[in-house]
Formats: sequence, C-alpha cells, structure tokens
Amino acid sequence: MSIRILFFYAVVILSTLSTRAQSCSAFFSYNNSGLIASFYDLSLGASSNTQYSWKFGDGDSSMLKEPVHTYQNSGIFQVCLTISDSINCTSTICDSIIVSNFSSNCDAAFNFSIDKTNSVIFTDQTTPISNYTYKWDFGDSTFSSFQNPTHNYKKTGIYPVKLKAYIPGAASCITSDTLYVNYCESKFNYTSLSRDSMHFKGIVASSNSSSIHWDFGDGKSTFGNLNPKHRYSSSGLFTVTLSVFDSTSNTSCSYADTVRIKAPKICQIGFKAIVNDSNLHVLSTAKNFTNIFYSFGNGDSSFVDNPIYTYKKNGVYSVCQTVYNATTNCTKTTCDTVTINVPKACLADFDLSLNLDTLEILNKAKSYNSIVYSLSNGITLSHPNAKIILSNNGPLQVCQFIKNSVNNCRDTLCKTINIVLPPKCTASFNYTQTGPTVQFKNNARFYDFITYYFGDGDSSIIENPEHLYQNSGTYLVRQKVVNKLTNCESFFEDSINVFIPPRCLANFSVTIVADSVSIRDLSSNNNYCRYDFGDGFSTTNRNPKHTYSRNGTYRICQTVIDTTNNCESIKCLDVSIVLPKICDPNFDAIVVQDSLFILNKATNYNQLEYSFGDGNSSSESNPVYIFKNSGTYQVCQTVFNERNNCQKTQCKSIAVTVPPKCLAGFEYSIKEDTVRFANTASFYEKVFYDFGDGKVDSIENPQHVYDKNGLYVVRQTVFGKDGNCVNVFHDTIEISVQRLCQAKYQIALDTSKRGTLYLINTSTKRNSHNYLWNFGDGETSNGRTPTHKYENFGLYNICLYISDDDLGCMSSYCEEVGLDSNGYLLKNKGFLLRVLDGSFVGLDEESDKEKHMNIYPNPTKNSIQIESNMLINSMAYELLDVNGKIKAEGLVNEANNTIELSHIQPGMYFIRLWNSNQFVVKRIIKQ
Repeated sequence: MSIRILFFYAVVILSTLSTRAQSCSAFFSYNNSGLIASFYDLSLGASSNTQYSWKFGDGDSSMLKEPVHTYQNSGIFQVCLTISDSINCTSTICDSIIVSNFSSNCDAAFNFSIDKTNSVIFTDQTTPISNYTYKWDFGDSTFSSFQNPTHNYKKTGIYPVKLKAYIPGAASCITSDTLYVNYCESKFNYTSLSRDSMHFKGIVASSNSSSIHWDFGDGKSTFGNLNPKHRYSSSGLFTVTLSVFDSTSNTSCSYADTVRIKAPKICQIGFKAIVNDSNLHVLSTAKNFTNIFYSFGNGDSSFVDNPIYTYKKNGVYSVCQTVYNATTNCTKTTCDTVTINVPKACLADFDLSLNLDTLEILNKAKSYNSIVYSLSNGITLSHPNAKIILSNNGPLQVCQFIKNSVNNCRDTLCKTINIVLPPKCTASFNYTQTGPTVQFKNNARFYDFITYYFGDGDSSIIENPEHLYQNSGTYLVRQKVVNKLTNCESFFEDSINVFIPPRCLANFSVTIVADSVSIRDLSSNNNYCRYDFGDGFSTTNRNPKHTYSRNGTYRICQTVIDTTNNCESIKCLDVSIVLPKICDPNFDAIVVQDSLFILNKATNYNQLEYSFGDGNSSSESNPVYIFKNSGTYQVCQTVFNERNNCQKTQCKSIAVTVPPKCLAGFEYSIKEDTVRFANTASFYEKVFYDFGDGKVDSIENPQHVYDKNGLYVVRQTVFGKDGNCVNVFHDTIEISVQRLCQAKYQIALDTSKRGTLYLINTSTKRNSHNYLWNFGDGETSNGRTPTHKYENFGLYNICLYISDDDLGCMSSYCEEVGLDSNGYLLKNKGFLLRVLDGSFVGLDEESDKEKHMNIYPNPTKNSIQIESNMLINSMAYELLDVNGKIKAEGLVNEANNTIELSHIQPGMYFIRLWNSNQFVVKRIIKQ
C-alpha cells in the first residue's frame, strides 16, 4: 500500500508543477507477477477524449488506457506512456521496470563433449530458460560470453571450468565442473582381507563420466566399483588390471599389478534366474559342494541343481541358493530377487492435478475401449482426459472404470484429492461527503489491485481515497478490484450528488502593439474589476488600453471581486515592452577592380536606396554594381522609416580601377613559303591563329609553311582573363615561291664524335615531297634524314633527288663527300653518315645573316661569346642538338653576350638567335 500512496503524492506534485505549462500530465504505476506486467494510468488532466500510447521497451506497444503486457524474457525494460487530447495537449513519461519469471534464483548448469583434437563443445542447461548474460572461464586463462561456446585447448590436461549466468536486477547463478581433456590416469593398491580375499583401492584421474573395469586375473571382473573386494577360489599368481574409459573424450588408460593367493578349496555359490511370465528357470554356477538347496520365497523349495518352478501369483520373490561341503564344512547362501508380472489384458491408471478451482484428470490407462470417471460429488465423466471446475472444498474421490470388450477385461482405480478453493474477490465501498469533498471507505475483499473511477475523469489506486470534485453534478463512482491469482474481477458502483456554488474567476488576454497594450476581459462571476499595469497606472475599465513610456517587462494584474459570495480572484501576466527605434544607416563597401559589393548593416528601416556617384542608384538591400570607368566615387546609403518619420544617409568614398581590355595584334616576316609571326597582342590570357589555309595554331609566335602560292587572310584572336574580353586582328599575306622543289644539303663534321659525318638537309620541305639518296657506294635510301654506314674510307659522290607529283616539280643536288683514315678515324673502320633536317634550325636563312655575327671560341669547352651589331636589341636564343631537342634557351644583348655551356655534353649543336627583325643559325662544337 505504501508504494501506491507514494505514487499518489508524486501525481499531486507533478500536477502542481505542470499546471502552469499545460493541462495534461502523463503518469502511471505498474505491478508485475512473473513476466506479466499490469499498467495503471495515473495521468492528470485526462478525459474521455484522451488517447494513450504505451511502449513496453521490448518492441511491443498498446493503445489501451491500462494494458496488461506479457514479456518473453526476464530483464530491465524502459516503459513510456504518451497521452494526447483534442486541445493539442501532449505529455510523455518513461520509467524502467524489472520483470522476472524467477520464483527463486536461477540454477546454472552445463554439459560438454570433447573430441580427439582437444576441442570442447559446451551446452548451456541453466534453468529456468531465459535471456541470460553468460560468462565462461575455461580454466586456461581464456573466457567467452557466448551461450554455447566451442573452445580448443592447446594441450591435454585437467581444467576447472566455471559458468556464470545472470540477468541484471533479476537473477544470478554460478556452477563449475572439472574437465579431463583427453586426459586419463589410473593406479591402485591392495590389502589382504584373508588368505583368499583382497581389498583393491583404485586411484583414478578422469571425468565423472568415466567407467571403471577391474580384471582380477582369475577370469572374473567387475564394473563401476572403484574399491572392490574380491575372493579367489584357487591359489596362484594373478595379474590384476584396472581400466578406465572416459566416454566424454573417448580416452582410456589402465594399470596392472600381480597378487599371490594361497586359498583353500571351499564351496562356491552362484546361480542365474531366468523368468518367463510365471515360470522361473534356475541355472546353478555353484562349485565344490556336496548338497544344494533352493527356496522360492513363497514357502516352496527344491533340492535340484537347476530347478524349474511356476509361480501362481504375481509378485516380487526372493530366491535363495544354499550349498554345503561336508569335507570342508563349508556352507554358503546367496539370494536374488525375481519379479513375476503376468500382465493383465487391461490396466486402469490416471493422475490428478488441481490448479486453483480447476481439476484436471490425466488418463494413463492401457488396453481399453471404454472409460468412465465417477466423482464423489455425483459428477460422471466419459472423456479420457477431463477438466472440471469445482465449487466446494473438501476431499474428493475420483474412480476410473475401464473395460476391454475384446478380451472381456475390466479394471478400476480410485484416488482421493483434498480440494482447497481460493476465495472470490468482492468489490464494495461506502462514503461520507462534505460539500465537494468525498471520503471513500473500502469494503472490498480478496483482491490484489484496486482502482476507483470518480466519474469526472480522475481515478485512484488508494484503498480509502479522498476526492475533491471541481464542478456540481451527479457522478457515477466505480470501484474495480482484481485478484490475479484467481483471475477474478469484481465491480461496485454508486452515484454521488455534488453541488458547488459558482466562484468568481479572474481571466483576461493581452494584445501588444509596440509600446501599447489592449486588454480583453475574460473573467466570470464578479461585480468588480480592477487592472494594475505595473508602471503605477491602474483602472477599473473592464477592457482598457494603455501606452508605456519606457522599455521593460511589466506585470499586469487583474483583481475581480464577487461581493455577494465574498469571493476574490487575481490573475497576473508579464508583458515585454520595446519602444520603436529610430532608423540607422550602415553598410560595408568591397571593391574588386570595377565591381562594387555592398553588405547592408542598416537597422530600423522599411525602405533604403543606394547612389553610386555616377548617376545610377539601386533599392536592393545588398546590390552588386559594375563601374564603366576608373575613378573615385561617393557611394551613399539612405534609409527611411515611415512610422517614426525617420530618414538618414551614410556615404563612403571608394576608388575604382577598371581593368584594361584585351587587344589583338601581330607582325610577320616571309621567307619563300614560310611565314614567321611575332605576337604584339596585350592584356590577354590565350591566343589563337587561323592561317587562312584551313590550319590553326595556339602558340605565341608561330612559324607556318604554306603549301601553295596565293593570298591568305590570317586572323589572330585573343581572350582576356576569365573570358571577359575577346579581340580579333587580321592581316593579308601573299605567298609567291618561284621554285617549289629545291634539293640541297650542307656538310658538317663533329670532332667530338669521330667517324661521323653530318649532312644538313636544307632542301625545301613539303609533306608531298619524295626523297631519294644515292650514297655513292651502291646503297640508296628514302626519307628526309637517313643514316648510312660506310664500310671503307674514301670519297663518295652523294646525290639527293626530290620529286613532288602534287606540285609537279623535281630537283637534284650532288657533291663528292668522304673521310680518310687520318685524324679521328685512324682506329676505325669505315665511317657513319647522318643526315640532319636543316629546317628545324633554320639553316635556309643562315647564309643571309651569318656575316653579321661572330661566335667564339668554336669549338669550345665551357662557354661562347657572341659579337654582332644585332645585339643592340635583345635577341632570344635556343641551343639545339642534332635531333632538334632544345638544350638551353634565354636572352642575349650587348651587355650580356656570354652563354654558359659547361653543363652540355660534348657534341655538335646548333644555336638559333632571333628578334622581331633578325633570325640567325650557327653551328657549335662542344668539346
């Protein structure tokens, strides 16, 4: 009862704390028996429209007001109740409960199986079955939390295994066992009891499932007894063996020793009894006797060695054998029990089970085709397994009558059981009333749980509650009692009339507009009303308006009085007053080249406008503006607030730099069909050339070879950064080449590579050209730059032939060329001829320009100097190897005319120099 009283106080406290926040508050109590939990709604503010949502913590839920839930396993569960109604009031409460199906603590147990690999399979047998947490200790410093683990031991041996099973807050139990993992050890010692008797004492190390076998060496043995006693029938030396077999791990071991016996020849007893229905056949194994005697346990006897005897009645009989040897004066007796049980043709049998008021009859009869039960209370039943609900206490006799009409067999069995019925629950109460307060007195009997429903939406689980009604009316009060053990519910109802005179009640609402409040009177049952606005002003006007002069939080209180019923009621509300603010301009200006980004920071305005200082303006809050011209501009922000007639302006000076626009342009020089372009464009990021013959390029200073004579319009397009500018420049170029095919080569010798002679091919170069070389030693080759190996030194007439079917031209050039065996070629046989492409270094222009330039020293080891009147203007240079790869590049002029070559490998190179007006190619030997 104390738990329910605490729940009631908790409900009252929660109700007091939550009244200001909302009109409903969820709360509940519970009671559990085993895994069955009953939940009781104690929520405040609940009504007939209240909806309930229960979550039981195990994945199940319910929408009933007071559900009963059955958990599948013991444990701790968090239960949550959420209530809601039609006026959007929602409340939730959660609590942890413990449920357990344990009438006492759990009983930990397990079994196991072992294989030859030392692998052990453990099987949990803890009772009762539930959702336990497991902790295994395998005895070898390893552990597991599985229910049925498998563990591999590293070696055979003896291991103590422990199992702990527990459910937090519900149960905990521990068991242990010793495992003999493929381990077995046996030994024994013995003492003499007499000349022919020995007492053996075995010492065994194996599991409890081991079987014991003794072989006494005289043809006799025994099982199971670890410390047997044995009498020998003859003298001699006997080998005794103790064998142990562990069925758990299929492991065996044995131990043998010898004993010496000096036994007299005495009489020996023994027989085997064979029963067949009512017949007994005795087979004697006795020895060394002169007389033998049998008694059959029913007064009959026999002196025959192996008698056959027929019993007349079923029963258990003691059959005894007595032998006598007159020579040794030996007398011995042994007995055995035999059971004579000739089965009936039918057999009555049944069990009785009483659960509360229900008697259950469980049939166990055999060989029947008709069955009837007769009860001493006059009830007759014909079903083999019957149930009956009893209404009276006291002894009850139940008799079972069975019949087998086939073999005309009848049998009867009667049993008596004492009936003790549980009492029935009964609901009842009376009450006393003082105005709206009613005191209830409980008269219910034989119950576990009690609930009162007061008819106004409230309820209580207190046995003798006191209830205060809030409104007048007639209320039907209902008491409900429950007895879970007897599955009994009982209800009792009574009507109560309540009259409460109406009370005055203060109530009002407030509407706030800036610094003013408007009051709406919602009070009732009064004839006087006064308001206090918290700033010293008060009024008796029922629906007043008031304007505050300062910011702040004010408490407005309404006092109403009913002078007739001597009633006074007060209600107060807090209001926050914020007076209107004046407008305040403010902004940040960020300038990126020609773009202005404005971040508005103005406050207390409803309109704004920006002027950018160039005649343009914007009413956007955070505008982005692009200026057309560079300069300094006065940017101003003006804000307006019509409510308080406020207008203010803030200005800032900014500097704008409009980036230059991209501009295309180029210059060019023409040599026969080859045009060199010099880029003069500015303020751009990318450049693109269209040469007018269907070909294009994107390098800064391209060189282009035209295939045919004619006029070509060359267009250069440049693109500004981020694609914000595009500009095009074009010019017309005239190509007029007199000879379209011109065969020619020059001779060069690289002193760093002995045995190699270079021919520099300075012929015209067209994709449609065909080349044929005749090396003067009977060998030929195609291609513009072949390599040829001469087998012998000497002078050879080398000819180059060019033909072009597209251009309709042919040309040839021959010259006697060779190396002798002097100089660098003394140790070599033959020499190598390499032909280089003169067009990649511009040798076709060298003859016109080289007289204006001097390069020394040449050959050189470290550096070269350049002397030329062309260095007045800086010249760009590129150093190329014989394969056309650039090895060095840079600028030279009159002040800086030395080029460092110490990092270049020895060999022949070409240096190409140029500016906007000149182009020169020279050959250099690096030693």
